[in-house]
Amino acid sequence: MVAALLVAAGAPAVWLGTAGPGPGSDPASLVDPWIGTAATPTQTGTTGFDTTGLQGQTFPGPSLPFGMLQWSPDTNLDRNPFASYLYHPGQTTLAGFSLLHDDGEQFRYVPFLPLSGPVTVSPAVDPAHYYSTLRHRDEKASPGYYRVRLGSGVEVQLTTTQRGGLARFAFPSGHPRGLLLSLSDTARAGADRITIDPRGRRVSGYATANGVRVYFAADFDQAITSFGTYHGSAVQPGSAAATGAATGGWIDFGSSTGPVEVHVAVSYVGVGGAANNLRQEIDGPHLDFDRAVSQARATWDRVLGRFSVGGTPAAIRRTFTTALYHALLQPNLASDDDGRYRGWDGRIRQSPGRRPVYTTFSGWDMGRGQLAFLAVFFPAQASDMMQSLVEADEQTGGWSHRLVLGTRVEDINVGDWELPAEAYLLGVRGFDARAALRIAVQTATQPVGNPVRPELAFYEAHGWVPDRVYFSAESTVDDASADLVTGLFAQALGQLGTARTLLGRAGDWRNVFDPALTAGAGHGYMWSRNADGSFSPGWYPGAGSCYGPFEEGTSAQYSFSALQDEAGVAAAMGGAAAATARLDDLLRKLNDGCLSTAAYLGNEPSFALPWLYDWFGTASRTQSAVRRTVSQLFSDTPGGLPGNDDWGAMSTYYLWSALGMYPVVPGVAGVALASPVLARVSIRMEDGTELQLSAAGRPTGGPYVDGLTVDGHPYGGPWLSLASIDHGGRLDFRVGPAPTGWGSRPNPGSQPPSFP
Repeated sequence: MVAALLVAAGAPAVWLGTAGPGPGSDPASLVDPWIGTAATPTQTGTTGFDTTGLQGQTFPGPSLPFGMLQWSPDTNLDRNPFASYLYHPGQTTLAGFSLLHDDGEQFRYVPFLPLSGPVTVSPAVDPAHYYSTLRHRDEKASPGYYRVRLGSGVEVQLTTTQRGGLARFAFPSGHPRGLLLSLSDTARAGADRITIDPRGRRVSGYATANGVRVYFAADFDQAITSFGTYHGSAVQPGSAAATGAATGGWIDFGSSTGPVEVHVAVSYVGVGGAANNLRQEIDGPHLDFDRAVSQARATWDRVLGRFSVGGTPAAIRRTFTTALYHALLQPNLASDDDGRYRGWDGRIRQSPGRRPVYTTFSGWDMGRGQLAFLAVFFPAQASDMMQSLVEADEQTGGWSHRLVLGTRVEDINVGDWELPAEAYLLGVRGFDARAALRIAVQTATQPVGNPVRPELAFYEAHGWVPDRVYFSAESTVDDASADLVTGLFAQALGQLGTARTLLGRAGDWRNVFDPALTAGAGHGYMWSRNADGSFSPGWYPGAGSCYGPFEEGTSAQYSFSALQDEAGVAAAMGGAAAATARLDDLLRKLNDGCLSTAAYLGNEPSFALPWLYDWFGTASRTQSAVRRTVSQLFSDTPGGLPGNDDWGAMSTYYLWSALGMYPVVPGVAGVALASPVLARVSIRMEDGTELQLSAAGRPTGGPYVDGLTVDGHPYGGPWLSLASIDHGGRLDFRVGPAPTGWGSRPNPGSQPPSFP
């Protein structure tokens, strides 16, 4: 049985078991944590809304799969919360080593920074006074480990456990031996507290940013000889505590010798929870730094070793394995070792049986492939995650919130992304599905107080979200998609009346499709509609401008966004040939930004575009477009992600594409097919079975499918049910350099679906 997160009482939330790589194999060695830390060279246009689309926003420091703590350097000095680390030659200044990060919206909780002299000016007033320098050539990173030699000569090494971390600070002879803790050195910071206990060699407290409070407890292996705190502009040598915004402290280790080792843990519950996590994961097991590095590496080897790639160039194997690594960094643990967690209503709760509780969910990002990846390949973890999301929604009014970060929910971005409903339809069962359905139905049908679906009463009455709401056209299309998912979920759980109502609204995307809009040879575009029924003025294919009828995209990019009914979209555009020509035009550029009339594959709204030819009888074009995407936009370099990883969404998109499949339609248990970029891959499924894929003729044979067998039987269509792969099986592609007719005339069982 493939190892899974152990959820029984008394068991830690780590991967256990013997189902790991074979003797001598080391899949973690294929991971390059620098991928995604630099600006991408593949974006040809401009994002138009901020800089988050210009790089992957990844971080190089260590974390465990779905871990609570990510100890990593911060080099972005403008405190932009979207990127704590920037990899480029001119970025040589270090602000600190913070305890929490993610691939997306990043906040610097409790940065540790070696001191180069006494604290005389408050770091809250002049933080740059204490910054250090680094050179990228002096950094080294791998799963579970990070090392750098700073310009001052201080060598820093970091590693991690599930909820904690260990660090070594080696100071050169004659260098001051102190550490500065600036707590929440980030944009959107709030009230902090620091307490220094020199006798117990412990510093503890909490940091607050973006409405989320993180508690910490840190122990040091050397005596603290002097210390102090600051609050605002006041610097207080000898002070052992400080509270408030712009707060922190420092400690000094005097003239002692040898590296200073730090053991730290975090918690959302309180300082006591952090201290217990520290005791259970590090101090109790007498875990030292070297053993922690070995354990972290072994954990990653076991998890990454479930995906064994062969016959494929090393650069592609590195890109694939690193994408898998990034995809498994979040969602993140939110519960302590004892099972306690801070609910999203602020109350301290106990998880039954110490079942892991998770945070970091974004429907707008996860709903475009990452959730499906977890559901297929990590269903036990997906079950725990969906239960966590159900609890977050129940505790905050019973609405399907769009974003869950730390201990807060937020309803930014667009759409009603029913992640638990989708997970259930994809085969995930280990969560309270009845509660999930209640939440989904309330969100889809109750207008009063609804934070997720603005203008729901109008939508129910007329079939579109009016233009007086931001992102109204996109909201209409996304709500219609959510109605399909929730309707299918209700149908599966026997609520047939509710299902009929919601499934009847799945075609409401047509109400924001204006067939009168034309540009060149293109007829019909998605656009916003006024409350009186008229379409809004000011349309052109590049309209939308990131903010307006569409979020982070234009009318041209969003006009294919009714993924639940691509056959209907093609008909509305004038037929399959017209839709194919429109796709050809969009994909003339692959990553042109959110102001463009070409595709923007560095961002989620364009993810499905290369796959949609499968619906239009031109499957060979999908095969070519997907191969162009993975070969031109992704690489094993720091700039190797074409846009913000967004909590693993971009990396998961690469994983699916490299496997030659993609779950285009949310909530529908199947994948559109292209051809694998991997020559051979064997995946150990969670139930112990093997899924094997091969592409005969790769890497020289080209991207075009000339034939496919599924479990030895010929298969002629570009759509494959997940039932064919979620319990193992074998897919053998035959590929070549020239387009073929494969997939263009599928039989009903292999025809891509359209609803209603």
